[in-house]
Amino acid sequence: MLETVTARRDAAGRRTGTRILDAALELFNRDGTGRVSTNHIAAHLGISPGNLYYWYPDKQAIVRAIWARFEGERAALWEPADDDEALPSPAATLERLVASAQLGHAYRFLLRDGPALAHTDPRLGEAMAAARGRRLRILGLLARTWRGDGLILPLDDAGLDALVDALWTLTEAWPVHAALGAASADAGGAGGASGPGTADPGPDVAPVLRAVLEPYLSA
Repeated sequence: MLETVTARRDAAGRRTGTRILDAALELFNRDGTGRVSTNHIAAHLGISPGNLYYWYPDKQAIVRAIWARFEGERAALWEPADDDEALPSPAATLERLVASAQLGHAYRFLLRDGPALAHTDPRLGEAMAAARGRRLRILGLLARTWRGDGLILPLDDAGLDALVDALWTLTEAWPVHAALGAASADAGGAGGASGPGTADPGPDVAPVLRAVLEPYLSA
């Protein structure tokens, strides 16, 4: 009986920690990290600041925890589940890039405020740089495989690296670009469901990514 009560308390506690991150993500996306304090997050949740500090000692810890969650979800899109998993085709990779952009839209404050966050928190900045490096290495490996299989034009290494960098930069920049477009539409009275703070995937980046990738496909 005691173990059951303890397990329920632990589960309730974990839910509180998750709710704090969810609330912070909503506020950071909507208002930016600079305008949101831990007191704002606690008030948004209807809990005491002390309860929040039990889980996260400061806003920096909350941002780091949200980044870890974002990177974990993004890694699941890109890193193979096992060594036998087949390397994705250009079309399948484009789908992953679209999914990455949609995930970035859900966590867009990290991409929008990323340079400032990295400057004020070097540890977070190192994690962000390492994650970008991993994505570029994965995409570079895929592109070289496509080149070897004749799926894309026979670019030299420099051209291939430039294509990879363009695809990933566009994927990461798209959520910020889309959010700025939505903010402009809102200011003009034509805002839609894609505005900041909503759960939609944002404007579709697939046509833009295809415009970059398809000219290099051999078929």
